[in-house]
Amino acid sequence: MKKITYNIQLIVYLATAQSIISYAQVDDAIIQEYNATISANVNSREKLAQIYPKTVEEIQTWTAAALQIARQETQEILAIANKTFANTMQALDISSHKLQDLYAILNILSFTHPDQAIRDAVREAIKDIQTASIDLYVNPTLYHAIQEYADHFQQLETLTPEDQLLLDGFLESCKRSGMHLPEAQLNQVKQLSKELAALEQDFLININNNNDFITVTKDALEGLPDSFINQLTCNDDAYQVPVNFSTYITVMTECTVASTRKALYLTRKNMAYPENDTVLIELLTKRDELAAILGYPSYAAMDLSRTSAETIENVETFLTAIADTAQQKAQKEIAQLTTDLPDGITSNENGTLNPWDYGYSTTHYNKKHYNVDESAIAEYFPTENVIDGIFDIYQNFLGLTFKKVTPVWSWHEDVYLIEIYRQSSGELLGYLFLDLYTRPNKYPHACVAEQIGSSAIGDKNKTSVAVMITNFQKPSQDTPSLLKHNDIVTFFHEFGHAMHFVMGRTKHASHAGFNVSCDFAEVPSQMFEEWMFEPEIVAKMSQHYQTKQPLDSETIQKSLALRQAESGFHTLRQCMYALFALRLMTNSDLSYKPAELWQSLDSRYFSDLLKYEPTIHDYAAFGHLAAAELYGAKYYSYLWTKVFAIDLYAQIKQNNYNGQYSEKVRQLLSAGGSVPSYDLLTAFLEREPNQDAFFAALGLK
Repeated sequence: MKKITYNIQLIVYLATAQSIISYAQVDDAIIQEYNATISANVNSREKLAQIYPKTVEEIQTWTAAALQIARQETQEILAIANKTFANTMQALDISSHKLQDLYAILNILSFTHPDQAIRDAVREAIKDIQTASIDLYVNPTLYHAIQEYADHFQQLETLTPEDQLLLDGFLESCKRSGMHLPEAQLNQVKQLSKELAALEQDFLININNNNDFITVTKDALEGLPDSFINQLTCNDDAYQVPVNFSTYITVMTECTVASTRKALYLTRKNMAYPENDTVLIELLTKRDELAAILGYPSYAAMDLSRTSAETIENVETFLTAIADTAQQKAQKEIAQLTTDLPDGITSNENGTLNPWDYGYSTTHYNKKHYNVDESAIAEYFPTENVIDGIFDIYQNFLGLTFKKVTPVWSWHEDVYLIEIYRQSSGELLGYLFLDLYTRPNKYPHACVAEQIGSSAIGDKNKTSVAVMITNFQKPSQDTPSLLKHNDIVTFFHEFGHAMHFVMGRTKHASHAGFNVSCDFAEVPSQMFEEWMFEPEIVAKMSQHYQTKQPLDSETIQKSLALRQAESGFHTLRQCMYALFALRLMTNSDLSYKPAELWQSLDSRYFSDLLKYEPTIHDYAAFGHLAAAELYGAKYYSYLWTKVFAIDLYAQIKQNNYNGQYSEKVRQLLSAGGSVPSYDLLTAFLEREPNQDAFFAALGLK
């Protein structure tokens, strides 16, 4: 999985969970102290430390205080007779985002905190915030107040386009929440929303809490470097190999023992099964019930109605066209790969490979025919050097200065803190926590999570706060953390999300950072990752951790050529995941049979590539399915936005990365969601976007 950006909008369609804890009233002094903390501009490390609760008691007290503040401020807004944009719409935006900020802060602690008691407490607090939010924000009184402003007061003042976008967004979200419906139907929407959020939370927690591993002897780890083996838990020659992503990829590509690869493959591909199979069926059923009440034939139809793709048919056409092209190339790739398989591996009767043999066979083929050894190349990319190189690229192109500093407080000793400044003015734009290394009970993939967005305070903007999570291998006593090229691309991608969030400079909190349309959110990050396919950039970042020498240009060229050599297979896999997510939510015959749907798609696209393994349930750990606001049926957005991203990057490169395009990128990032996304694209390109650069970059046509 690539990444999951986390984003909640409490005013948009809101799924909410049943309350677990009943909070008592909080002392006024505590409320005032908390309100001052969460409302302040976080422009120092000391203030940054203050926004995070440190104990279970603080989590519960802050949650109670936040809910009381939200209730009081909402009542005050609703009581206003002479409504203006400032005292109604803007006030609602500011007030709701106080609660959203706490939600986001608690959520990152649930993803990362090593203390089980803290993780349990924040998850219960999150459920309480969700429950209280439905009473505050999904109610007809609020909808009528917003509608009253739009119908009777808006004409008395002149709104900027950004203001109008906020108003229109609120009205649309109210209708998507069912606030225009009769009371009986609205109550159904509320109940379903509560049940859905609980199910979505359960689905993600089951993935996050998964600590599965296989146990093998050292002989079964043949081919793996000692630095990797030495980090595994071992008891009397019984090594525990966990299913986290970085460990999985290393074993699947380098371990010479097929039985080990197979065992880890089957364990990884059954993460969170069977528990999430049950959760998913119930989730899908209730989503379709909700969509029906709101007037849609399926959840996918509802989910896509607010995207630039608009309809299921448009997404199907987009995905199947790319899949058909990618499949043709993938067939050629597998045919070539099977001409020279490593010892002990043979293709099946129909020419397919076992899925646990694909990565290892590809590694063997690349070493022999491209002279590319990813493990050897990784020795030129110690994580600390890569961070410095990435910082240089972003700083130079975007006109920023990064300072690595010691946080006053963080949830784990491995966490970095970066201060981000604008070079031209010295303005502190934001803070970015980097939580880079794998550990138990940590979110197992890569993502950037918002904490506090940069919206206006008077004539200035708040300082942004974000967190970036990856799961790279930790340094050992003898060897630093080393990154393969795919790891570096992941870092570059996620750091692009971070820049999008931190550099956002908008009037309203609802538009801050990457609060953009769901099928635009991945554009900046995927645009930035294209830098990592430029030989000169890769060379500048390379330095062998022992010899301090750069990687030679011939090896770099061969390594980067692998992008096109394997692009058919990897693009086809993305298409299959996207089609699965889409068709799972179309209320069709296979929508409630995820295992059968998965197998049918595998049969359509991979039957002549890899042998199907019927015992796997990969979808049970497909977290995007539960992330309704950003993904859900919209996993296609990775490919959709990649087309746009490569189109943008091609134009930047054609113009030699000059200052004009640096400024264009800064404007695109700073706009956040204050300008319609497609308008940002066409303004940047000065034309309609197209797929030409995408197909050329991946060698698909």
